[in-house]
Amino acid sequence: TRLMAMVVGNHDAWVCGGPDCGDEFDNAGYGMMQWYAQDVISSQQQKGTDLLYDFSVDPDKQSSYKQFNNNATNLIWYHTVGNVGFIGYSGAAKYSDSKQYFEQACSFMGASSGAEA
Repeated sequence: TRLMAMVVGNHDAWVCGGPDCGDEFDNAGYGMMQWYAQDVISSQQQKGTDLLYDFSVDPDKQSSYKQFNNNATNLIWYHTVGNVGFIGYSGAAKYSDSKQYFEQACSFMGASSGAEA
């Protein structure tokens, strides 16, 4: 058995590797969301709908390509396997947009059976 996990890196968000040279050709991680779907934070927030992701940020309608044009919750996931915890996130998103989910992940892992903090 193998585990597969994916995180969006800087070149997955911006072709050139960073927001300073962002342009309309960047995929902002949407391509990875499509091909490597995972149980991300946004899927928990979309309960009662048919949506897996939060598409409130439209990368084609942004006034600036010099920012991360995706919702951080589409790219944050966490889980445990035995007593090992995994957290995946995109460093392209602002820390302030992700911080509460890091705290949520740590609380989940701390309460998990078999986990040692």
